[in-house]
Parts: sequence; structure tokens; C-alpha cells
Amino acid sequence: MQGRWEDAAEVYRRGLTVDLFAEDLHRGLMVCQRALGDYAAALLTYRRCRELLAELLDIKPHPKTQGIYRLICQQALAQISTEDCADAALREVLRHGVAWSAALE
Repeated sequence: MQGRWEDAAEVYRRGLTVDLFAEDLHRGLMVCQRALGDYAAALLTYRRCRELLAELLDIKPHPKTQGIYRLICQQALAQISTEDCADAALREVLRHGVAWSAALE
């Protein structure tokens, strides 16, 4: 099953090389990264999407994108709280992710 998520993530990445403003492609990539357990990558994908939309189009991500982002933050934080050996870099990204989520509200 993991191979399918990786294949799908690659399709979304390729799509973003063609249309960087396709927010649905960013969302799809975030979902794949979450399914693969790569929460840090999913949060960074959201951050890139948010920054791109803000800087070039002066808009915020769609509420659906923000909802996926918040879900990923919650799941990632829950996973960290249950794992003693959580990666410090991931914690830092998640700490910023929670701050980013609060800034959206």
C-alpha cells in the first residue's frame, strides 16, 4: 500500500511542476505525505503553498486545505506524544506548524 501513496505523491509533485498554483495538487500531496507518515514534509508542503498563494496572489489557502493542515498537525502531535524517540527537527517543524495554524484562525 505504501508504494501507491509514494506513486501518488510523485504524480502530485509532477503536477505542481506544471501548475504551481493548483491548490488541489498541494492538498493531494499533503494527504499522501501524511499517509506515508512524513508529517514534516506535509507541513512544509502546506507552508510552501500558503506562502506562494500569499506572496503571488495575495490570498489564503482554501478552508479545505487549512482543514487538512490542522488534521495533520493534530495527528503529528499525537504521534510525537506517544513516541519517546521523536526526532527533534520534526518537533521544531511541528512547533512552528502549531503557531502557523493559530495564525490562520
